[in-house]
Amino acid sequence: MSQLNLQRFWYERSVGAEVGTQFLDSKGYLVEPFSDPFVASVLVPFSAISPYPCLVLLGDPGMGKTTALQAECKRIEATKSDYRTCWFDLADHSDEGTLRHQLFDNKSIAHWKNDNSTLHLFLDSLDECQLRIETIAKSLIAELRGFDYPLDRLRLRIICRTNSWDTTLEKRLKELFTTVGIYQLAPLTKLAISFEVVKRACSSPIKKQLLLLRCVLLLRIIEALRSGSVSAYPFFRL
Repeated sequence: MSQLNLQRFWYERSVGAEVGTQFLDSKGYLVEPFSDPFVASVLVPFSAISPYPCLVLLGDPGMGKTTALQAECKRIEATKSDYRTCWFDLADHSDEGTLRHQLFDNKSIAHWKNDNSTLHLFLDSLDECQLRIETIAKSLIAELRGFDYPLDRLRLRIICRTNSWDTTLEKRLKELFTTVGIYQLAPLTKLAISFEVVKRACSSPIKKQLLLLRCVLLLRIIEALRSGSVSAYPFFRL
């Protein structure tokens, strides 16, 4: 049985204060977007914000920022289009010179500079890198400003813990890019967590497949509710 990629949702940083009130249910799960008009109006899938030339993607430790965005990177790689991708984990480096060399002199960026493709550049773990290289933010801006990069064909995605985000870097990015989106990763829904628990913890292959089928069926019904086509579905007893 093929794995189902569960959709994660994002919201603008400016509405972050609402998370503790209307985004979460009484047990701390993310409210299913289709069931609450306010939540549905605020939460967006990554596909809705992917056209932004620059995105700052925030979240608390362990929320799944890297996993969610690695899935997006793989999705772009799988498309037959004029897109290139480059995933770079800033936390793997402790020397500024080595980091700049391996990041900006790699093959993906070299090819992108010399063709007409659009590069989706994912920079993961900025917060961890800052603990080792305090000047990493200044170095990134200096590199983008100082060299002849076709920024109109760059989709920059910076991944960072919420409390570690540097507002000075934010100001500099806004000087370089026409639009900079600052988005926070929303928690998981109860259904998504249930799906992951079943997938990882169920020891019986047959029982696991049956439970996963139920999860898939629930997701299909939810999608039908979102699209308004639920009347096309027969009544299922779960």
